[in-house]
Amino acid sequence: SYAYAYCMFQIDDRSVVNVSFDWKSYGNYARAFIVPASADPSFTWSNRISDSDTPDGWLSVCGGLVGSNIWMHHSQDVELSNAGNYYFVFFWKNDSSVGSNPPAAIDNINIVKITCPLIANLSVTDITNESATISWRELGSAQTWNIVVSTTELEQDALNVSENIITVTDSTYYLTGLSPSTDYYVYVRAFCSNDDQSLWKTIFFSTRQNPVILPYTCDFEDATENGNWGILNGNQVNKWYIGTAENNGGENGLYISNNG
Repeated sequence: SYAYAYCMFQIDDRSVVNVSFDWKSYGNYARAFIVPASADPSFTWSNRISDSDTPDGWLSVCGGLVGSNIWMHHSQDVELSNAGNYYFVFFWKNDSSVGSNPPAAIDNINIVKITCPLIANLSVTDITNESATISWRELGSAQTWNIVVSTTELEQDALNVSENIITVTDSTYYLTGLSPSTDYYVYVRAFCSNDDQSLWKTIFFSTRQNPVILPYTCDFEDATENGNWGILNGNQVNKWYIGTAENNGGENGLYISNNG
C-alpha cells in the first residue's frame, strides 16, 4: 500500500528553491518530491515509485529515507523551470515487511527561494597543454560571475578573499597560460550583487603533455623531464613509479611497485 502527505506552494517565476526537513524512518522507505500541480494531482503513480525511480514530470528531493531511528536532516536545492503551483509531496510505501518504529516521521520543513543560486552544468572542454575552455549554466538572474583557477584545492572562505578572482560577463571562459601536465581546480560562482553571491562550484582537470620532438631519449635522471610523464594508476595496489628502486644505469627508473 502507499500513502502521501502533500502541501501546495506557489512560485512566481523560474526559481531555484532550497528544500530542507528533518526525518526518521526505520520501517519501509519514504521519499520526497516536488510535483507540478498539473502533472498528476491525483497521485496515481504509486506503482512507479521505488527508492530510486521517479515518475515523469516529478522532481526528486531525496532518495529513499530509511534506516534511521534518530532525527536526521536533509537539504537539497531544486530547480523549478516554470512559474506556477507545485505540490511538496512525502511518499511512503508499506511493503508489509517487518519493521521498527517509527515507520516514517517528518518535521521542521522549510522551502526557501534562493536569490543567487549555484551555477549548473560546469564543464571543461578543449583541453590542451596550455589552455582549456570552461562553461556553465546560470540558474538565476546573475549576469556576472567570478572565477578562481588554482593548482590546489581551496575552501569556500579562502575563495571569498582570494586575490586571484577573475570577473566575467559571459558563461563561457577561455583559460590560457596554463602549464602542461598540471592538475587544475577551477571555481565559479554567480555574482548577483555586492551583497549576494552564490557558493563556489568546482571542477578538476589536467592539462595535456607537451609533445616531445624526435629523436627522444629519457633515462629518468632529469626531474623536469620526469614531470612530463603522466602516471594514471587508479586504485591499483601495484603502481607505476619513477624512483630509485630499479634502474639500468644512473639512479632512477620507471617501475611497478606496491610501495614506491
